[in-house]
Amino acid sequence: MRQKAYYPINVDLEGRKCLVVGGGDVAERKVQTLLSFGATVTLVSPEITPKISALVKAKKIFYIKRGYQKKDLKDVFLVIAATDVPEVNAQVARHAESRNLLLNVVDVPKLCNFIVPSVVRRGPLTIGISTGGQSPMFAQMWRKKCEKCLTPAHVAFLKMLGGTRKEVRVKHVTMAKCKVVYRKILNSPVLSLLQKDKPREAKILLRKIIRKGSL
Repeated sequence: MRQKAYYPINVDLEGRKCLVVGGGDVAERKVQTLLSFGATVTLVSPEITPKISALVKAKKIFYIKRGYQKKDLKDVFLVIAATDVPEVNAQVARHAESRNLLLNVVDVPKLCNFIVPSVVRRGPLTIGISTGGQSPMFAQMWRKKCEKCLTPAHVAFLKMLGGTRKEVRVKHVTMAKCKVVYRKILNSPVLSLLQKDKPREAKILLRKIIRKGSL
């Protein structure tokens, strides 16, 4: 039997309605993650944790105090089933699948049509590490390694690159020439200068590469 493979994809959740079914610690973590990516979150559960309650009081999420019902899926983009009742999670899965919604059932990969990677996020830089559901702890271990490797200098470097895209396209026109310039930037000492807390020198060097197309 072929091992299932998951297609890696980054999804824009900004302003999209996401439903979380469940009100425990796991649901709490899922809600916080969804909010961090700009989702509009609705949570359904008879009971909720103190932290979820605080989010409700702050009007950061919509809360429906009762058990899950099929109608809760109306206008939803993504669903996370995170209750401690397998029958409820399975019911959510059946209903979500029938509507072709993005669906994750926590810790039950066979019911999911997407699984959540272990994520490292530094500003605009997001790294997802997945083991295809084989070992979440292994993914977490590598997430911690990545967290130690990524520094504020890497984020500053990424933002500098993002800020140059329009200028590089105007000056160097073709995609091939733009790629040459970016390779020179990536292989230059710009990042090293940022790591040494020399942003002024880094910007000067960056401007020189963009202007001349070389060091």
